[in-house]
Amino acid sequence: VRVAGCRRALDTIEAGDQQRHSRPARSEQLTREQREAMCLPAAREEAVVAVPFPRAHFLLVLFVCLADGVVITFLVPMVPFMVRDFGVPEAQVGSAAGLVASVYNLAQIFSGLLWGRASDLIGRRPVISFGIVAAAASTLGLGVATSLPAALATRFVGGLLNANQAVLRAQLRELMPEEHRSQAFASLGQAWGVGFMLGPLIGGSLARPAAVLPSLAGSPLDVYPYLLPSLAAAALCLLGLPAVRALPETVCVGGDQPSCLPGTELPPSSDQPRAGAGQPAADAPGKRRTSRRDLEMGTAPSLPGHEAPPPAPLEEEQEA
Repeated sequence: VRVAGCRRALDTIEAGDQQRHSRPARSEQLTREQREAMCLPAAREEAVVAVPFPRAHFLLVLFVCLADGVVITFLVPMVPFMVRDFGVPEAQVGSAAGLVASVYNLAQIFSGLLWGRASDLIGRRPVISFGIVAAAASTLGLGVATSLPAALATRFVGGLLNANQAVLRAQLRELMPEEHRSQAFASLGQAWGVGFMLGPLIGGSLARPAAVLPSLAGSPLDVYPYLLPSLAAAALCLLGLPAVRALPETVCVGGDQPSCLPGTELPPSSDQPRAGAGQPAADAPGKRRTSRRDLEMGTAPSLPGHEAPPPAPLEEEQEA
């Protein structure tokens, strides 16, 4: 397609040259063969090779996102009853319930940048695995909380220790080929939506099981009426650990790793100089796109071994 487009551009330029009444400049006196020699190698190099969609890795990332969404929203339908059981006055139930439901995400505002930086240094998988364990532990702590300060503390600490929402997006970007990233990130929102749907369903269905089954009276599920939905959400969250284990590491640290994607090694910190404001980075040959001006001026890039022939000499030079 790019080769055909290149030839159409040449046809347009030649048609414009024929319509000019003035004598063309030296750079415009290139033959069609010379212009094709400069244009076609660059066009062939930019041809896009179809890359398969990494479906297995993508589904694993979606599952971890779904489980994290469940941990965030499972307490929504039961939190008003929970704060009433804590002895909060009826006039303050609404504000207390909103605080318990939102403090988890509030803590992630402060922890997102820190855990994102940590994942750049030690890898994505260790940070995501730690966040999953921390989220499961805080969820279980909420299930056995007996006071409002205890519930707020467990949720806040869980949010501080888990920033998987940001780290998962970074890993998904590194796992996906460039031509599939838009589709992957669009589906990521659908995974969050499913998690936000399952979370309230789990919390509303499993809270206070002793009120539905009298045989559970006096059992731990009666003493802690919100432990069962917390157990279910924590178990679903911990199922993300095997999924993270199956994912390749996209940031390699400390030498070669068999599970690391090629080309994702971190650059040396200070051994190699980097291009700064006064040091422009060197452009790789053959990587610049060929423009119409390149075709007219004879400055199109070419691959090694496909150098363009020299321009034709002017008539004065031929006569001399």
